[in-house]
Amino acid sequence: QAKPSQRRQRFQPLETQPVKRKKLNPSKEVYKPESQLMERPYSPSFPTKPSAHNNPIPFGYTLIRGPGSNVSYQDINTKIVSQDKPKLRTGICSVVHIFDLDETLIQFNHLLNGKYAANNGKSTDRADQIGGALEDLIFTVTEDSFFFKDFENCVQSHVNSQEDKDDGKDLSSYKFEEDRFSWEAGPKPALAHPVWRKLAYRLRAMKNRYSEAVKAIQEARNSAVSALKYTYKTKYELKTTTAQNGLTFVANEPVEVIKQESSGWWTVKINGKEGVAPSNYLEPAPPPPAADRDGLKGLVLSGILTDTQLASLRNLHDDLSDFTNKWLEAALRMMEALQSVPGSQLVMVTNTELPAALTKALLFKMSHFFPVENIYSSAKIGKKAVFETIKKRFGPDPYWFSFGDGDEEENVSHEMKIPFLKIKSQEDLRTLMRMAERLDGHIPVNK
Repeated sequence: QAKPSQRRQRFQPLETQPVKRKKLNPSKEVYKPESQLMERPYSPSFPTKPSAHNNPIPFGYTLIRGPGSNVSYQDINTKIVSQDKPKLRTGICSVVHIFDLDETLIQFNHLLNGKYAANNGKSTDRADQIGGALEDLIFTVTEDSFFFKDFENCVQSHVNSQEDKDDGKDLSSYKFEEDRFSWEAGPKPALAHPVWRKLAYRLRAMKNRYSEAVKAIQEARNSAVSALKYTYKTKYELKTTTAQNGLTFVANEPVEVIKQESSGWWTVKINGKEGVAPSNYLEPAPPPPAADRDGLKGLVLSGILTDTQLASLRNLHDDLSDFTNKWLEAALRMMEALQSVPGSQLVMVTNTELPAALTKALLFKMSHFFPVENIYSSAKIGKKAVFETIKKRFGPDPYWFSFGDGDEEENVSHEMKIPFLKIKSQEDLRTLMRMAERLDGHIPVNK
């Protein structure tokens, strides 16, 4: 197992700091929050009313969309007449938003190196406790589900980067721990070496595991939201009934009440069947926990987390929300607004290694915005090479925007004539959210 210092360098290659906290075993111990948890309702939809805040967007770049076509967001807070708002084409990629991850969408490195605490008047020990517990959980998942240890000497930028080496073998019963995969430091092995095929298998397995987790998260979220309509449950079993359209049922079935009648026979839906049932056989059902509506239960159902790890993750989310003044929540709202633009693609480019990038997207509730094909690691090849790959993939037609907090992505964006929008505070995130909401599915075009 990698030492904490080596692991941290691979998670945050630019900044490191010794671990000061008491260590937890994420597989056996539940992270305990500092204060008693309060349930916070989760809503998959976000406010769409335009804010009364009318400060201008603090970015004045002109966006290049192909030869001779310019657009600008500099007047986004002024009224745009209809002829200046052509509707984006649907069914194709119309706009690409490239995001940095750490310290842009999430606070992570700056919790560990003390910068967030110093800049915001917070406790450095508390920051390290939360960030360190997150780091331990992320590392456990990257090793257990995404082959973090195997990629130490062969860092990959994308799950499809070795697709041409994959022979399509069925991996459902493949034993990765027995295939003797070993990639030594130094020159790359010859292309005919079987280690390339084993590497391709791991990347495909990572892709499948991430996609299965995303599907499970969505199903868990849908299930929890659907459960809200089942406000009653059956109290007793009813084997027979003489009522017209009467339903039979067993005890403890969820019940959707459609209409309550004074006669005592209510119109209900049980197991997908609509009919009538005696109200004295029904009783109010407790609503599902608000936490279940975030879909994170899907990480357990897909085998990414254990129940113990999920409990720790939820406690960590509560403490992280309080400590960072809801930074992640602001980022999620901003991405929801940007994703609502027709034809919008959100792409992640991060200096963290690919296994950790996939893990962070899942644990920080961002898999809804970033399908596995849209997650790239620049840890080995740098952001310029990744940006060029993304530009080639999507072609010259889309509008392009880049978001981040660092100099590397800013310099690359300017070099490639992609407007860069710097995110240094939550106000920047909120401004971007308002910008996307004001667009309402349109892109302003300079005549």
